[in-house]
Formats: sequence, C-alpha cells, structure tokens
Amino acid sequence: MSETPATAVDGRPDRDETPDEVRTERPGVPQIALVSAPQSYEETTGGTVDAAATTLTSRVLTTARPNHTYAMTCAMCLAAAARLPGTVPHAVARARTGR
Repeated sequence: MSETPATAVDGRPDRDETPDEVRTERPGVPQIALVSAPQSYEETTGGTVDAAATTLTSRVLTTARPNHTYAMTCAMCLAAAARLPGTVPHAVARARTGR
C-alpha cells in the first residue's frame, strides 16, 4: 500500500495530497522534537535560562523550521517520555533530586 504524507500522518486514505499541499494546508503536522541534555538558551523575550535550571532541552520543528513556541501536547508527551526508561528523553534528562 502506497501512502502519501497526509495518509501516513492521519491515516485517512480519502486524502491524496502532495507533500507541498500538506506543507501549505496543514503546516502544523507533523511536529518533530529534538531532545538533548540540558543546555542554556535564550528566551524569546530576551532572558537567558541556565542549563542548571533545566532537566533536558527540546525543540519542536513544524513546517521544517524550529518553532519559537512549544505546544502543550508536545510538553505532555516529552514529560511522559522523560519518565520512561529506554526512551531518548529519559536517557538525556538530568536526574532531579528530592522527587
């Protein structure tokens, strides 16, 4: 069975979209996260967050570009994955003490 990007993402075989159509008509799909050990970073408001204040670092890509926001659904999935042994987020997360 041959799948277009749209069918592969939402499982709806009634769509027959090209990759360009998917990119322009549904730019938020897919969301891909890059995860790493804690790193310092600059906030969009100009402040700085020190690596020591974080458990791990993640960026979400939508429309093939880094997004300056972080979707709540991505945050919830990342939090769950960070607690599950065997996942990349769990492997790179800094252990928190007192929890």
